[in-house]
Amino acid sequence: MIQLMYSLGRIIIVKRGSYVNWITSSLAIEEFAFYDNSLTSVTIPSSVTTIGKYAFDSNRITEGNGKIDNHSSNVNLGTDIFRYNGANGNTTIIPVFLRD
Repeated sequence: MIQLMYSLGRIIIVKRGSYVNWITSSLAIEEFAFYDNSLTSVTIPSSVTTIGKYAFDSNRITEGNGKIDNHSSNVNLGTDIFRYNGANGNTTIIPVFLRD
């Protein structure tokens, strides 16, 4: 069941439960784009080169489950993109770069 559908510039994203499906590619994720959505994991595709501040703030993403499919040198990260996450919602998660 589809709960939320986002259109952010050139990206269409479908949120199903606690995970996100990336339907089309994008260059950027806007500030606060997935704020407070109860997400438990996310893998950001390699086409994304900019992630705005607090983009995944206030979710339930646990350590190791905030993944970026790119090299860290290829992505501009905003402030605290994974702030207030973790099982209790009080942890800032460090992103995992899958191509480093």
